[in-house]
Amino acid sequence: MRIYSLIFGVLFVLAILVCAVVAAAHGSALLAVLLAGLAAFWACVVILGWRGPKMPGRWSADASGTSLRPNRTMHRLGVGMLAGLVLEFAGALVLVFARPQELAFILSDDQMDGLNASGKYIVLLSLGAAGIFLAFVMVQMALRSGYYLQFTPEEFIFANTSRIKRGRWDDVRQILDVKTTRVIDPDRPPESYQVMASSALFPINMVMADGTSLFVPTINGYGVESHRLREWVRFYWRHPRLRGELVDDRGLQRLRDGRFDAPAEPVRPSAQPVTKRTPTPRWRVANFGMSRSTFSGIVQLLSLALCFTIVEVTTTVLAFKYGEYLTGVMLVCLNIAVVAGLLAWWLRSHTSPRATVDHTGTTLWPDPRLEAAIFIGLLATMLTAALFGMIFATDDPDGYRILLPDWPPAVGIAILVLVVPPTLAYLVAALLRGGTSRIRITAEGFEFANVIGSASGSWQEVVGITDSMPNQPRFLWKPLGVTMIDGTHRVLGAPGKYTPHTAVLLGCLRFYWQNPYARSELTDQRAAQRLRAAAAAPAHGN
Repeated sequence: MRIYSLIFGVLFVLAILVCAVVAAAHGSALLAVLLAGLAAFWACVVILGWRGPKMPGRWSADASGTSLRPNRTMHRLGVGMLAGLVLEFAGALVLVFARPQELAFILSDDQMDGLNASGKYIVLLSLGAAGIFLAFVMVQMALRSGYYLQFTPEEFIFANTSRIKRGRWDDVRQILDVKTTRVIDPDRPPESYQVMASSALFPINMVMADGTSLFVPTINGYGVESHRLREWVRFYWRHPRLRGELVDDRGLQRLRDGRFDAPAEPVRPSAQPVTKRTPTPRWRVANFGMSRSTFSGIVQLLSLALCFTIVEVTTTVLAFKYGEYLTGVMLVCLNIAVVAGLLAWWLRSHTSPRATVDHTGTTLWPDPRLEAAIFIGLLATMLTAALFGMIFATDDPDGYRILLPDWPPAVGIAILVLVVPPTLAYLVAALLRGGTSRIRITAEGFEFANVIGSASGSWQEVVGITDSMPNQPRFLWKPLGVTMIDGTHRVLGAPGKYTPHTAVLLGCLRFYWQNPYARSELTDQRAAQRLRAAAAAPAHGN
C-alpha cells in the first residue's frame, strides 16, 4: 500500500511541476513560483509518508514516566510546511492584486472581469480565513508541545495538536490494532461490554472498561514498528508490578530489545485495587472554568464559524453592492445554516435530558437547544435552496451573477422541486408534533417516534439492546437498536439528542426492560430523576 501511495504522490507532484513549467512558458513567473512551492509542499508530504516510519524517534524516561515523541526533523519539517502554506497564501494575494494579468492565459475575458470586479476581495477574505485557521493550529501545536505518547505506572497519555487523551491502566480491557465499536450484551451485567472490531487499523487501540476507545492513529516518525510498540504497551498492561520500569531506562531498553516476557505470572489489572484518578489539569488562563478539551472544542467551533462568516459577510456585501439582492439574502441564509449546523455538531455531545411524565409513562424529548439549532438550520437551508432555485429559474437581465455559475433554468426548477417541499413538510410536521422526535417508555413497552414514522415494541418481545447496528449509517451518533424476538430491530437513529452519551439511554432502556418491578417509576418523576443522575455522571462514551 505504501508503494502505491508513493507512486501516486510522485505523479501528483510531477503534475504540479508540469503546470509550473506551462505557467513559466506563458510568462507567468509568479504563478510558476507558487506552483513550484506547492509541488515542494506535496513533495514534503510524500517524503514524510515514505521516510517517516524509518526516522528515529525521541525517547526519554524520567520520574514522570516514559515519553515517546516523533523525530525532531519530522516535527520541524511539519512546522516548515505550515509556514510554507502561509507564504503560498501571501503569494496568491500578490498574484491576484498586483499581477492578475498572469492569470489571463487560463481565465476567459468574463472571468477576468469578474476577478477584477469582486474576485480580489473574495480571495482576500478566503485566504484570510484560512490564515486564521492555520494560526489556530499553530497555537494548538505550541500549547500542546506537538505529538507525544507518555506512559506512567498509573496512566497513559496520547497527545496530538487538538486534544490530550488520558486513561488508567486499571480501566483497560483490551489492546487491539483495529478500531472498535461497543456493544452491550443483554446476557451480561450492565457494567460489562463486548467489543466488536471494525476495519480501521490503528497502531494502538486501548479499549476501556466503559466501552470507549483511546487510540493512536499513527506512529509515523516515532522510530518503532507498530507491532513492537503495541506488544510493549500490552506487556505493561498485563504486568502492573513491572510498571516501575517506566520511570527509568529499563522500559525503553525493553522496547529496544523487544523483550516482552516476565519472570512471574501476569497479574491482570482487574485484580488490582482501583485508586482515585487524579483530575485532568485545567487551563489557568482564560478557560472560563472549563476543561481543556471542552475549551478547545469551543475554540475550534468558533474558529470554523468565524472563517466561514468572514467570507460570507464579504460576499454578501459585494452582492448587495452590485444589486444582486436575491444572491445577498441567499448568502445570509447559507451562513445561518452553516453556523447552526456547526452549533448542532458541538451540542451533539452536550445534550441534557428532558422528560415529561403522566399516568401512563415517561416521554423523553430532545434537548431544546439542539432542537432549535436543527430547526433553524433546516429553515435556513430551505430558504437558501428556494432563493438559489429562484435565481436560476428566472431570467437575469444583465447576465451578471456574483459567485454563481451560468446554469440553465432547469437547475433552479429542480432545486425548488426536490429540496424545498420535503424540507417544508418536515418542518411543518415537526411543529405539529411538538418536536422532531421523541421516546415513549411505559410499563408495557417503548416507542421511538419521529416526523417520518415510529417504531414500537413490547418489553416481553425484546431480546437485546445494542448500539452497533449492522448496515445502519451513522451521522452524528451511532444508532441505538432494540432486537425483537422475531429478529427484527427497532432503530433509534439519533440517541444523542436525548442524553449526552448513548450509554446513558442504553442503560435506561435496559434497566426497565430487565427490571419489570421498577416500571412503576415511569409514572412519576423517579425515572426522569434516575436518567438525569446517570447523564450527570462521568462520561460513558458514545
